[in-house]
Amino acid sequence: MHGQHGLKWSHFILLAFVLVLGIIVPMAWHRKHGRNPIEPLHPRFIRVTPPSKAATPVPSHAPQWRIDLASTDRSGSAKIAASEFRRYCSIADPPPYFRSPAWPRPHAFIEKLEFLEEKEPTRDWALQVRKQINRLIQCESLTDENTIIVFDALQHALDQRESITSQLESRDAYYLNATCHDLNRRLTIWRAGQSLINTFPQGTVVLKEPFLGVTCLQENQDSRGIAVFSIDVSELLASLEQYEFSRLSSDATKIARVIDPLLNSKNDAQRELGEVLDLYYRNANIRIVASEDLMNRFMPTSREQASRIDDHVLGIPVWGNSYTRSTLQTRLIPDPHRIRIGLEVWGRVFSDTVASSRKVYLYNEGETGFLVRKLILIDQQGVKAKPSVVNAISQSELIDVESDYDSIPLVGSWVRKAARKKHAEEHDDALSEMELRVASQAKQLFDNEFTPRLRGGIDRFYYDLWKPLDQLGLDPTAIELSTTEQRATGRIRLGHAGQITGFSARPRALSNSMLSMQVHESALNNGLDQLALAGRTFSLHDLYLHLMNKTGRSAGKVPESMPDNVIIAFAAKDPIRVQCDDGVVTLVVAVRRITKGKRYKWSNLRISADYGIETEGVNAYLTRQNSIRLEGKKLRTRDQIALRGVFSKLLSRGTQIALLPQKITDNPSLDDLVVNQQRIQDGWIGLAIGPIHPGSTMTSRPQRRTIR
Repeated sequence: MHGQHGLKWSHFILLAFVLVLGIIVPMAWHRKHGRNPIEPLHPRFIRVTPPSKAATPVPSHAPQWRIDLASTDRSGSAKIAASEFRRYCSIADPPPYFRSPAWPRPHAFIEKLEFLEEKEPTRDWALQVRKQINRLIQCESLTDENTIIVFDALQHALDQRESITSQLESRDAYYLNATCHDLNRRLTIWRAGQSLINTFPQGTVVLKEPFLGVTCLQENQDSRGIAVFSIDVSELLASLEQYEFSRLSSDATKIARVIDPLLNSKNDAQRELGEVLDLYYRNANIRIVASEDLMNRFMPTSREQASRIDDHVLGIPVWGNSYTRSTLQTRLIPDPHRIRIGLEVWGRVFSDTVASSRKVYLYNEGETGFLVRKLILIDQQGVKAKPSVVNAISQSELIDVESDYDSIPLVGSWVRKAARKKHAEEHDDALSEMELRVASQAKQLFDNEFTPRLRGGIDRFYYDLWKPLDQLGLDPTAIELSTTEQRATGRIRLGHAGQITGFSARPRALSNSMLSMQVHESALNNGLDQLALAGRTFSLHDLYLHLMNKTGRSAGKVPESMPDNVIIAFAAKDPIRVQCDDGVVTLVVAVRRITKGKRYKWSNLRISADYGIETEGVNAYLTRQNSIRLEGKKLRTRDQIALRGVFSKLLSRGTQIALLPQKITDNPSLDDLVVNQQRIQDGWIGLAIGPIHPGSTMTSRPQRRTIR
């Protein structure tokens, strides 16, 4: 019978030999490396038993379980506790690429070090930092005594930044500063994590979130019945490195959701770690700076107005002509905590009048200067306009005096002399009355013109920008508002509590820029996440209507460029995202399935398109560069043609995405300005407007990293 099936006794002998090797070899390896064959891969859980509804309740005096955060022992001591380990459920570890018993390898940071190692002025510095990073990775545990030496050496490297930067060109200085920013962020977090380990037990966190020790552990309860969890610091550090390497929203969520529980912890060390994470990973992702000069360019030019005068001053009829010239300007008032703008109207009223009293006519030439001021405050509570304040000062000169008695000898001269004396006596009172009238009229005119404009501007900002962002769930928050004598600065965070925002070093604008803007990719990705596309299926027409509805815009007519027979099913995670690096903004769309009519069907695709900045004067646009990239299994030539036909229409080269509002770019007062800086690097889009400055446009790093 064996012969009929081609089996022989030699086959059974060979199979038995393989089985024996499969048992003996692993056991020998474990004994050689000092580990028990039944020990889990990562010995972290002590006295753990699988949960069971039928299990007998543990007496209150029994020792509670805990996570041993400090011991990731590579020696043989783990064998003692091996019998107490029970692996009853799978552990969701980060990708092995980032796995370390204690300190994860910071791959994204090492990439920056590699770039600095290529430059002669920064080579020694980068090699020393890399040496310390490698030394940290080799530490036996989070509390290894060598970590103190490593941390001190890394701090010393940070202290050398300024002396090295002064010897570098602007581009290399930027990369060194960005690398030091990343190193300082990691060093601060590493120290906070180590401080948490040293204060074990670590307090309470009352939420089930990643890294909080609930994956394979039972919940304990304190005397008040509150569930108590301990955080896995090594796991958290590994996930931070995973996110910085991938920059995926799905990786960011794991980190963001642990920040609030740490901030609300009753343990000082846990709160400190939460504050550090909140500071570095929940930072502003939009920064806008405007100079006083730019603001004044948007103010109306000088106004001139001629008018007739027919009034009374001190009860005396006055008539004649007046000419008014006024100028509106802004003045920035230093304030470290809010934007403080002073609006000022400077004006002069020139008058040529005649005053008549009892057949005596006094000819006057006068000049009244006035200043109307209004203070605008922008803070965390919104925009506030203080009441207008006005001052005026007048002067006049009596030019001539005439009377109906001039033809009568002696009488005429006596009347004129008496009129001049009377004029001198009442001169100050007349000037005071004129000052009050001019001030009142100037204030009323300013309030009547400015108040509606201010209210309209605030309403447009709120309804066109702020409210849609808030409705999208992005929780727009002003992180910093400040004013100096030259510039007003606003730093905004877009992202709710479950999202990561800006964390990398932003590019610095040129010192002569009048308007600068930096936008981090997290602001865009957080908005894309709120579109609720993950795992959903749409026709392109329905997708367009869905996007218009989500962004609070009027849908109108579906663009003709959208095919009506295409159905797209987005991936369950990270369906659409952008990455800003190496001079381009890369848009990545991940789809589970695409169908076109009844003939075409594709699965598991990733579509990528690169966008670069093109400028003309003060106009700046994002336009698609190169061809669309398609990634998927078994894409034939006809598949490529069909898919490119769809996405080339959706992501057309002819579509320009304006980076600046039309009200800015169309203003004729900016004709002498240009976009004098553009940079896409390390997650940021940087843009600045200023005077023409040769060589001011900064180039980007030529190397490109594959999107992950």
